[in-house]
Amino acid sequence: MTNPRVDTTFSTPDGRRLGYAEYGEADGKPVFLFHGNPGSRYEWLRVAGSETLRGLRAIGPDRPGFGLSDFQPRRTHLDWAKDVAALADHLGLDKFAVIGFSAGGAHALACAAAMPERVARLGLISCVAPLDVPGITEGMSWPNKRELLLARASFVLAWAWMVPMARRALGQARRRLAKAPDGVDRDKQDAIYRNLEEAFRQGARGCAYELTLRSRPWVFDVSQVSTETHLWQGEADDNVPPPMGHYLAKALPKCEAHFVPGGRHALHGRRMDEILSAVMER
Repeated sequence: MTNPRVDTTFSTPDGRRLGYAEYGEADGKPVFLFHGNPGSRYEWLRVAGSETLRGLRAIGPDRPGFGLSDFQPRRTHLDWAKDVAALADHLGLDKFAVIGFSAGGAHALACAAAMPERVARLGLISCVAPLDVPGITEGMSWPNKRELLLARASFVLAWAWMVPMARRALGQARRRLAKAPDGVDRDKQDAIYRNLEEAFRQGARGCAYELTLRSRPWVFDVSQVSTETHLWQGEADDNVPPPMGHYLAKALPKCEAHFVPGGRHALHGRRMDEILSAVMER
């Protein structure tokens, strides 16, 4: 797999379309990579074709409502685990690792909770935590708190809020790309823009629904996840603040936590090789 396959789809057992990308080596160790919110299967373009994916077969699926994946009303985190199980069956994968970034971390945890016999190892990057834990949002920026308050009140409110936010984010990414000089920085900005563009391919509904999902009680117990876990948390992250990382590090029975001084939200931008090496035991 010298070139990534980024626009593949398959049909879930209930007839929905699910999009995914494959990066790395076709016969490598399998690992599912879950994007943030907003995000898509293009989240991982920045590491495609690099030494970062040496020896690995990385599968990056779009969650429902993002990219090529059909929206799924009333889904829970555990419904996503069913989709991943179906995709793994489709790809002929029995056991695999799972790594989730930000909102994708909650979905990675759900997979480990639902499929302990299949998820061999777990990686969490700037992972969200349940909001019903006292003090869990300490250090979170006001705009992020406001989004969650709107989402908790109403999915429709969150959707209305996200429509102009999506336009603004795409416009900013487009301008940064236009100003970027040729070379590494332009490649990075191009990957960021393509990921956002794909995240909002279907509009802002998928993003708004995940905000709603994040704002409500989870349908599984984090402390019951027995999979060996590696967690990375930035100590200067005001999107997913440090109390979330500290809570997960204590709640997960087999967790090795890495707290990054001065680290902000998108830790995987510079630490993906370190993360993959730890989770995949390279």
